[in-house]
Amino acid sequence: MQANSRLIPAAFFAGTVLLDAPGLWKDVGRPGLLAFDAVIVAACAVLLVRSWRSAVLILNHRQVVVRSLLRTRRWPRTAVAGFVVATRIIGPGRWRRRVLGIAFADGTTRWLSEINCRPAKTGATTWIDQAAAALNDLSGGSERSE
Repeated sequence: MQANSRLIPAAFFAGTVLLDAPGLWKDVGRPGLLAFDAVIVAACAVLLVRSWRSAVLILNHRQVVVRSLLRTRRWPRTAVAGFVVATRIIGPGRWRRRVLGIAFADGTTRWLSEINCRPAKTGATTWIDQAAAALNDLSGGSERSE
């Protein structure tokens, strides 16, 4: 996983905490404002940790774990048939990106849009393609790319 994709949101939340937390002492005389500022600082601190730990796929012998900014999902290994990669349109800018997906035994695919990279030039492979191949080798699944 490339840390660059985690740096911008983590820096934003860290900046918010660092800028807002010292001002909490000014709000001691106003309990409503103190509570509001404390909640904002606490939420940004939680999101700072979540953003640094997000966009991660963990594979072990029992389960597949995927972390995003707001949610952690787990699936049993028996439900996962393999890992796939496709070029998809993602985000508000409608960017063409290579995206990792989890192919389930029931034939459905869960696309992990937070784990993506720029499409490679003709004939080259991306780190997402290499990661899917490695995951499939580890899990015994079949490698599929679109």
